Amino acid sequence: MLVVIDESGDPGFKTGSSSHFIIGMIIFDQFADAEAAAHMIHNLKREIGYRREFHFNKCDNRKRDDFFQAIAPAKFKIRLFIVEKRVIHSHHLKQNRESFVNYCLKMMMKYDNERLVGAHIKIDGSGSRIFKQAAKAYLTRELRAGCIKKIDYRDSKNDVLIQLADMIVSAYARPYQGDGRANAYRWRNMIEHKIENIWNFA
Repeated sequence: MLVVIDESGDPGFKTGSSSHFIIGMIIFDQFADAEAAAHMIHNLKREIGYRREFHFNKCDNRKRDDFFQAIAPAKFKIRLFIVEKRVIHSHHLKQNRESFVNYCLKMMMKYDNERLVGAHIKIDGSGSRIFKQAAKAYLTRELRAGCIKKIDYRDSKNDVLIQLADMIVSAYARPYQGDGRANAYRWRNMIEHKIENIWNFA
């Protein structure tokens, strides 16, 4: 089992911070399925002559369409934990970003109905320092025995599965950005059939 984790939004509670914080797991039950998905993304890059990494917020609509159409046949499932931050009242969580991220990881992964077994975990090594610190601390300390086998931090520029996680979690997060953007649900709808579980903490 291979699991790729990414987040969208920020864990802060100051004025101007995102209204929601979202963590997602992209789950491949077989390594062969992960390899097949990676090939689909590499093939797409060759077909459209795209040499940069796929990053949702840096792609135009055409590239987003191309990406989600290309990965449609891939075999994976999506699990999401979504926090509407205004309902968080704990002073400690609001003042300590690492504790807040730890809390979100715990909610998503500890109470997963034992979905994860011997999982190899990939996390974006170029992501936020707070998220990396919190994820490593929580994953190595709190999860049940046999849940996680290995944790890797990978540079998204060199790992298309990390790029896949970014595209998926960011696509799902787009409607929560609250600015009335066009196509808010367009790419979320393209992955809806792959969503296995959503926990809305609101």
